[in-house]
Amino acid sequence: MATTAVWFGLLLAVKAVALWAVAKLVYNVYFHPLRRYPGPLLARATRLYHVYYDVRGVSVWHVKAWHEK
Repeated sequence: MATTAVWFGLLLAVKAVALWAVAKLVYNVYFHPLRRYPGPLLARATRLYHVYYDVRGVSVWHVKAWHEK
């Protein structure tokens, strides 16, 4: 009986995080004050674009190039 409650709580937490992530994506793409600035959808919607370049170690040069455009 207790394991059912634990699984239900875990499922509820996963659903809450997924709902938050979708709401954040929709907000960033459609309602954020900077939504009209051009750029790739992934870069406008999430931080994954920046994380990718951070992991590769070249983010400083890419951010500088983006700002020079």
